[in-house]
Amino acid sequence: MAREYDHFMESGKRWFCHVDDDTYLNFPQLVQTLRKYDHEKKFYLGKPSLRYPIETIERPTNQKVVFWFATGGAGFCLSKGLALEMMPHAGGGRFVKSGDAIRLPDDCTIGYIVNYLLKVDLTRVNNFHSHLEALWRVNDPENQLTFSYNGDNSISIKGFSAEEDPTRFRSLHCKLHPETSGHLINTGCPKNYFRQSICCKFEKEYDHFMKTSKRWFCHVDDDNYLNIDNLLKTLRKYDHNSLWYLGRKSKEFAHPPPERPKLKHIRFVFATTGAGMCLSRALANKLFKFMGNGRFVFTGNVIAMPDDCTLGYIVNHLLKLNLTYIKDFHSHLEQMKDLKNPEQSITIGYFKDNVINIDGFSKKDDPTRTKRQTLLPEKKGGDLQQHTVVAPTAKPQNTHCKTQSRRAQNEIQMVQGTPNHTETSNTND
Repeated sequence: MAREYDHFMESGKRWFCHVDDDTYLNFPQLVQTLRKYDHEKKFYLGKPSLRYPIETIERPTNQKVVFWFATGGAGFCLSKGLALEMMPHAGGGRFVKSGDAIRLPDDCTIGYIVNYLLKVDLTRVNNFHSHLEALWRVNDPENQLTFSYNGDNSISIKGFSAEEDPTRFRSLHCKLHPETSGHLINTGCPKNYFRQSICCKFEKEYDHFMKTSKRWFCHVDDDNYLNIDNLLKTLRKYDHNSLWYLGRKSKEFAHPPPERPKLKHIRFVFATTGAGMCLSRALANKLFKFMGNGRFVFTGNVIAMPDDCTLGYIVNHLLKLNLTYIKDFHSHLEQMKDLKNPEQSITIGYFKDNVINIDGFSKKDDPTRTKRQTLLPEKKGGDLQQHTVVAPTAKPQNTHCKTQSRRAQNEIQMVQGTPNHTETSNTND
């Protein structure tokens, strides 16, 4: 919390808001709420978890202190005017010292500084919600600011099943943003990473793409970092009405798998989905007789290889179309530490300690090193705002009904696989 406060004081922003990392934040509703208050005045917005002020002993005076605090589990906001007043007690690392004085956690320490030392009252905002409440009682979740969860204590909302969405955050996000609600496909495929299961999911992705009017079909694995801006820049160099198979080989040689039932060896090149690959609309149309309506799984069984190899077999061996090498796709099969300019990459993979070499968060906070990529400063002077997507892990977490901004809705369908789901994103300039 001390680092967050110091960072805010250097930012020039009007409001400092904190929510815990297992909290759903309704950002538009939060902004609408903050506009009701003057950031130059002293406002402490939040919701207490107790019906009474907390009491504790202050060190070294050994005096009893009583104050209200907003629980961090629900979230709270401090105006710029109040944050400036807090500087003697919170700035430059002094927040930790203030916490040591009462031996209580960060949200209590905020209340101690604001309500006890500075005599500023807590402004109660009932639309903040923590896991300490009976969340199922909330009747209008779309009008709330935050939600947490704890086991079965979650909001009551229709949508995905409890197995698919135990926190109910994904269902809430799709209700709040209906323009994204069609981006999660229940494939009905087995929940594992066996070859047939992966081909099944890829087949469903392809069939879904063929029902759209998108120009490009792109697939990245579910543990990839994806820079959509860089992807769009690359795709605009190619005509979607021509035959294009874009990607990066994981090996520098063709693969000779046994082709069944003919029992002969074949050689072809494929783009590894560990790095990502894209098909133009023209190529996707031509692939239909090999991939549409269940034929992709059959083809995968012919060569007994996974989805990316099967696609390469169809495109490179059967259609005789070469792979167009895109150097900015990167998989975990490379030495990621040798990557010099990760901000110029389209995708970045990782595997254990094989990660990009980049300053930022600690290894414990960011073992994949992709969190730092997400927080790269926005480019100024251009028409492309930095919209980045981190693919969900194999065990889907929280909210991922993906959306970006709005300008290239017809340009590209992005697909990211999870064990039994496929997730699509409409990307934009």
